[in-house]
Amino acid sequence: MFQSATYSSRSEHEPTGDGIGARPIGWPLLEESTLRPRTDRLISTAGVSFNSLSDEELLGRYRDQRRRNDFAELIGRHSVGLARYLARQVGDASLAEVILEETFLLIDTRCGLYRDCWPARTWIYAVAFHRAVEVRRRTVASQLAPRLRTVEDS
Repeated sequence: MFQSATYSSRSEHEPTGDGIGARPIGWPLLEESTLRPRTDRLISTAGVSFNSLSDEELLGRYRDQRRRNDFAELIGRHSVGLARYLARQVGDASLAEVILEETFLLIDTRCGLYRDCWPARTWIYAVAFHRAVEVRRRTVASQLAPRLRTVEDS
């Protein structure tokens, strides 16, 4: 397993430690506590054992029967890892949390597109990845639009 480097509080964000898995200099710092998604809105699954069900079975059952507890279990299993993945993709923990919520909304509305032969985790991360790409594309376009207008006016 790779070890991640720790960062100093200096403005250069220089990695310290062994450097394995280190972020390039200039990337924003992401605190461990900011990578945990909000769980206050999750559905309680108390008293229900999902240990024997795979992600594929849960997602397939949710797609077919719309069981809320199945979806809540998927959220519980994947939200922390997905939040970290999205934070690495976009470089901003608060934006990653927004994309995470949008991802689970997309999974809810588009779960009919999921096929039983696909790995559920890969499908969930693909939905998140494509959402992050769309957000980054919009962000870059909105940052470039004023510059393009300035060049056209000149």
